[in-house]
Amino acid sequence: MKRKNKRGSIFGKLIGSYFLFAAAAVVTVLVYGVAQLLAFSGGDIDQMNPGALVAEDGTLSPLDVVYRCGGWVECLDEQYRVTRVFGEKQTPQQSYTERELLEATALSGDGSDYWMFWESYDGGSYLFVYPSDAMKLTFNFELEASDMSGAENAMIAVMVLMLIAESVLVSFYIYRKIKKPLKQTVEGMQRVTLGEQRVHLSFGAEGEFTEIQDAFNLMIDRLEAEQSEKEKLQKERQQMLLELSHDLKTPLATIKSSAAALVEGVVEEEEKERYYQTIVVKSDRVNTMADDMFTMLKMESSDYQPRLIRMDFCELVRQICVEHYEEMEQAEFSVQIGIPEETVWVLADDKLLARVVANFITNAVKYNKTGKEISVTVKREGDEAVLIVADDGMGIEENVQRRMFLAFVRGDASRSTSGGTGLGLAIAKGIARKHGGDVGYLYEQGKNKFFLRLPCAENT
Repeated sequence: MKRKNKRGSIFGKLIGSYFLFAAAAVVTVLVYGVAQLLAFSGGDIDQMNPGALVAEDGTLSPLDVVYRCGGWVECLDEQYRVTRVFGEKQTPQQSYTERELLEATALSGDGSDYWMFWESYDGGSYLFVYPSDAMKLTFNFELEASDMSGAENAMIAVMVLMLIAESVLVSFYIYRKIKKPLKQTVEGMQRVTLGEQRVHLSFGAEGEFTEIQDAFNLMIDRLEAEQSEKEKLQKERQQMLLELSHDLKTPLATIKSSAAALVEGVVEEEEKERYYQTIVVKSDRVNTMADDMFTMLKMESSDYQPRLIRMDFCELVRQICVEHYEEMEQAEFSVQIGIPEETVWVLADDKLLARVVANFITNAVKYNKTGKEISVTVKREGDEAVLIVADDGMGIEENVQRRMFLAFVRGDASRSTSGGTGLGLAIAKGIARKHGGDVGYLYEQGKNKFFLRLPCAENT
C-alpha cells in the first residue's frame, strides 16, 4: 500500500503561500484605509499634538485638552530650567539635562508614569506631560464624520478586488506552469518503473522544469544505450561460446578418432607415427585455445590487475622483433625496424605486453598474402608510447574492421589462415585496456597499420 505523504504537495504549499501573501496585502490595504480615516477624523488626538498647540512665535493655544486628561505644560529656558507651569504639575523636578529630555521623550514605552513631548521655539521650549493612562490608543470615530471621499473608499475596495482576482489568476498560472509538468514527470517515471521503453517527456515549461525534462530524457537515452550495449555483449558472449564449442569439437574429434584407431590396432605400423603426431598437434591446439580463453577472461574481469613494473618499451619491442626476425625472413618479407635509441618508459606487465607485440607481428606474417613488407615502429607522441606494426597486404574489409577486436574473428578471405583461435586481437585489446591504453587499426597509404598506445611513465 502506497504511503501517503502527510507533508502535502509543493503545489498546495505554493498556492497556500500565495493566498497568505494576498491576505496580508488585503490587511495592509485595510490598515492603510483605517489610517486614512484616523488622519482625516476630528478629535482630541490631533489637538493634543504639541506641534498644533505651539505657534511659531512661541505662544500657546488653549490647553483645555491637556488639562482634561490630567496633563500640564512646563515652560523651559535655554538651560532647560522650569520657569513656568501651565496646569497642575505632578512631578517635583525643576530642571533637566538635554539627555534627560531626549530619554523622557523617546516614547520607548518602558513603563513610565508619564508620556512627555518636547517642543522647542525661539528662546526656549515647552515640555508637554501626560499621564500614561491618558494616552491609551482608543479610537472613536464615525465614518460620516470622516473627511474621506467616496472615491477614496471605492479605491480601497477596487484594490481589494484586484488582489483577490490576482490570487485566482496566479493560482491558475501556477497550476499550468508547475502542477502539469510535475504530473507528467511523475507519470513518466511510473511508466519507466513498469518497464516501458522509449519514454520521453515533452511539455512546454521554463527554467528548472526544462532542465528536469532534459535530464530525464538524457537519463532514458543513456539507460537505453546501456541496455542495448548489454544485449549486444550478451549476444557476443553467446556467439563466442558457440564458436569455442565448434573450434574445440574439431581437434577433439580428431584426437579421439586417432587414439581409437591406435587402440583398436587398425593403423599400419608405418602410419602410427603420423597418427601420434596428429594427436600432439591437435592437443597443442586445444591447449592453446584453453590458454587464450583463460587469458581473455582474465582481461575481462574487473578484479584482475596486471603486475606493473617500470620498463623500457623500446627494449621490449627490440627483443620481440629479434625472436620473430627469422620467422619474417623465412616468409620472405622485407623487414624495417624503426625503434629509437632513447628510452621510452612505461608501467607494464612485460609478459602481457610482449604477447600484444608478438600478436601484431605474427598476424602481419600470417595474414599478408599479397605483400612483401613488414615494418615495426616505436615512437613517443606527447604522453603516450606508440607501437605501429604495418604490412603492405590487402586492406581488411570494413565489416571485419568493426569486429576484428572481438573474440573469434579471424579476418576475411584475402587475409585468412588456418590454426588461429580468433582470440589474439581480443586479448590484445583487453591487455591494452588493463594498462590504461588502447589498440586500433587503420589502412592508409596502401598499408595495414595495427597500433598500440600506452601512457608513458615518468622519466625519474
